[in-house]
Amino acid sequence: MTKTWKRMAVFAVLALFIISMVPGAFAEQGENRGDDVTDTPDRSRKDSKTEELRMKKDAAVERVNKVRENIKEVRENVKEIRENIKEKKELYNEAKEAFLEKKEQLSELKQKARCTEESVDCNSKKKDLRKGVRDHLVKTIELIDSSLQKLQEQVEKSKVLSDEEKKEALQKIAVLEQELELKKTELQALADDMTNKELQIKIRELKDLWHKVQKEQRWIVTQLINSKQDNLVDIYVRYGERAEAQIVKLAEQGADVTLLEELLAKYNAKLEELKVAHTNAKTAWMNAKSSPEAMGKAKELQTVFREKATETKAVLRELLRQVNEMQKQLRDDSEPENENVAAAQETATNR
Repeated sequence: MTKTWKRMAVFAVLALFIISMVPGAFAEQGENRGDDVTDTPDRSRKDSKTEELRMKKDAAVERVNKVRENIKEVRENVKEIRENIKEKKELYNEAKEAFLEKKEQLSELKQKARCTEESVDCNSKKKDLRKGVRDHLVKTIELIDSSLQKLQEQVEKSKVLSDEEKKEALQKIAVLEQELELKKTELQALADDMTNKELQIKIRELKDLWHKVQKEQRWIVTQLINSKQDNLVDIYVRYGERAEAQIVKLAEQGADVTLLEELLAKYNAKLEELKVAHTNAKTAWMNAKSSPEAMGKAKELQTVFREKATETKAVLRELLRQVNEMQKQLRDDSEPENENVAAAQETATNR
């Protein structure tokens, strides 16, 4: 009996030992499973969030770099345009100086070639005069071409001409430059012993070409001026509409807008005068396209338009100043009320 009891006691101790070991093993296994099951999603979410932040940062840096590149490109384009304008201006001045120099030389040759006797010296002077006329015509062509290049620059940098209008104007300029280059080549090909008749033919041809160039230049300049005027009138119309909307808003807020309405009425009257002046000037410039005599009238009406634009701008400036002052006054008046309301709310909250 005693042996049996001893055996049972040993088994009981072993059982208790085994049972006491099981929870620890299960707990350790559970912790290990917890590391695999619970911690892994947290780490994944953290990694995903970090990756997302990194991608956003990279995208922001890329956008900033792109903006910087665009700014740099714009600055380079502006610099290039300025350099082109400077270069073409210098070329025009050089062509003008050369033209005036040849003109002065031609005047001296004319004086020398007034001889009437039949002599070698007199014939030589008349020959020098013909060569001088030929060279002067070449310099005239170069000056005309330089003026076309300046006009081309104006068309290319215009912000008011449409793409179609620019394309049409640039095509016309290109055709004229080709015709001038051809005429220059023909003149340079004339021999030094050219006859008066040969020279007179080239003079007439160049004169006709110069009239053609003038006509096309007037048309292109007309397009530029009319487009600028159209754009200016549209700007003043939009400013008037914006000012009117602000006045309506001020009236709804309880402001006394009597003065503002009077200024707006004065501005609208000036705007109508500007529109009439614009229509008159535009019509005159269109007439000047085909009639050199109408150019004077167009310039006169252009001056009237500028004067009306100056008057309209002055009234608009005063109108906008008064509107800004009224808006500021309303903001200043509302600030004490807002402070009182905030103080009352704070007092009620403390109570």
